[in-house]
Amino acid sequence: MSKNSQSFIASQGRAVPALAELLEVENEEALLQPVCPVTGIPVWSVVRNQFFRLIISDLVYATQPLLSIADRMPRARIAKAALRSVAHNLAQPPRRAPVLIRATGVGLIERNGCSFNRYTDYFAGATPGGAWSFEDLASWAWPALPRSGGVSYTTAAFAAIRLRTQFGTSAAQHALAQQVVGLAVSRAERLLDWTPGAERRAWLEHHAARRLAALPLQRTTIRGWLRRVRPALFLVEEGCYGQMAAFNAAAREQGVLVAEFQHGSVTVGHDVYNVAPALAASAAYRRGLPDVFLGYGSWWNTQFNLPLDKRVIGNPHREAILQTVTARNDGPRRVLILGDGRELHAHLDLCRALVARLPAGWEVLFRPHPEERRAVLAMDNAALAGFGVDRDSDIYASLVQSEAVVAELSTGLFDGVGLARRIFVWDTPKSRFGLPHHPFARISDAAALGTALQAPQEGDLAPEQRESIWASDWRTRFTEFLAACGVAPR
Repeated sequence: MSKNSQSFIASQGRAVPALAELLEVENEEALLQPVCPVTGIPVWSVVRNQFFRLIISDLVYATQPLLSIADRMPRARIAKAALRSVAHNLAQPPRRAPVLIRATGVGLIERNGCSFNRYTDYFAGATPGGAWSFEDLASWAWPALPRSGGVSYTTAAFAAIRLRTQFGTSAAQHALAQQVVGLAVSRAERLLDWTPGAERRAWLEHHAARRLAALPLQRTTIRGWLRRVRPALFLVEEGCYGQMAAFNAAAREQGVLVAEFQHGSVTVGHDVYNVAPALAASAAYRRGLPDVFLGYGSWWNTQFNLPLDKRVIGNPHREAILQTVTARNDGPRRVLILGDGRELHAHLDLCRALVARLPAGWEVLFRPHPEERRAVLAMDNAALAGFGVDRDSDIYASLVQSEAVVAELSTGLFDGVGLARRIFVWDTPKSRFGLPHHPFARISDAAALGTALQAPQEGDLAPEQRESIWASDWRTRFTEFLAACGVAPR
C-alpha cells in the first residue's frame, strides 16, 4: 500500500531505520545491469538519489518533503537566461587552462563589487595558469553583479538538453527506466514495506528515462569543454550526484583526473555519498564517479563509503572569513538556534521553551534557513515570544558572537566549530538519521539544553577535534594536490 510523508512512520509504528538499512534496496547486482548503451553508465546511477529521497522524505520529514515531483520550471526565465548565456559565452569564449571547474552557481557572494563563487574561485585563484569555470545560473537568475574570473555559463546547453529530453525519449529508454524502477520498487516493498504509489512511481520512471536520454548529450557537452580548455584536472561540485555521471566518465576517458571538492555536510546519513556493497564493487557504477574527494578535514572523509581517493584540503572560504570576523566580548551570553528550512514551527517552539529555562544574562537568537527567512522576518514580536531573530547575512559573524550553537540537522553545526565555544545537536529522529555519528553533545529538549548550557564544559570540543573537521592551511594542501596532478607551481 502507498504511504505518504504524514502517515508512514505512524502506520509502521517503528523507529526510523538507518540509511544502511535503506541501502539494502540497491544491494543487488541485477539493478546495475541495465546500462546506457552509449555511455555504459547504469540507469540506476541517474535515479537512485531521487528514489532514496522519496523514501527518506516519507520516513523522516513530517511537514515538507525533501523532493517535490511537481514541475515548476520557470520557462520564460530559463529562455531569457539561455539567451544571455549565449551572448556571454560568445563574447568570452573558453581558453586553455590547467584546471576545468564545473560549478552549480549557488556559491555566489559579493566580493569587491563582483559576484564571487565561494566554492570555486579560491581554487581558481590558487591554480598556476588559472582555471576556467563552466557554471550554472542558480535558480536560472543572472548574477546581480559582474562575475569575476574566467567563466562560461551552462544555461543554454542544459536548457537544450532539457528540451530535447522532454520530447525526445525513446520507447527503449522508457523500457529500461521501467525495468530499473520496477526492480527497485519491488525490493523496497519486500525489504522496507514501502512503495512510492502510482503517481510517484510514474514520475520516477519518467525521470529515469529523461536522465538516460540526457547521458549521451551530456557526454557531447563535456567533450566540447575538454577540447577547448584541455585541462589536467576536472574540479567538480556535486561530483557524486547522478547528474554528473556522464561528465565524470567522459573526462576520465580523455585522461583527465576528476576531483570533487566538498561543498557541504557529508555524513553517514548522506544518501549520495554512501552506497550498498554491490554499488561500491561495481566497475560500471564507479565509471560515473570522481576519482578523488577533497574533504574539509579528516573527519568528513571517514563518514562515507564511496570508493574514492579521499584527500584533506580544508575550506578556503572559511579561512578567508575567519580573518575578518571579531568575537563579541560583552553583552548577554548568546545561544544561536539554526533553522533547517523544513520544521520551522518546531524550531520556534524550541526557542520559546528555552527562553523560559535560562536565567538572566542569556539571550536566545533564531537564525532562519534561507528558505524560511522571509516568513520569519515578517513575524511580529508576539510570535517570537522573548527571543530574537538573527538578521546577519553572514553566518560566521553570528557564530563567532555566540556562546553556543544548536541545530537539528545543519551544516551550521560544523561551521560553528572553532567559532562558537559549545555545540549541541537536537536529538530527534531526523538528526539521528542524517547525523548518526558526530562529535557534538546531544540534547533531547529545551529543558535538557537549559541544564547543559549552565554546565560550563558541556558541548566544548578539543583542539584536535576541531582540526579534524576543519583542516588548516588549505592553500598549501591544494598546491601540493595540483603538483601531484601535473599542474606545476608558479
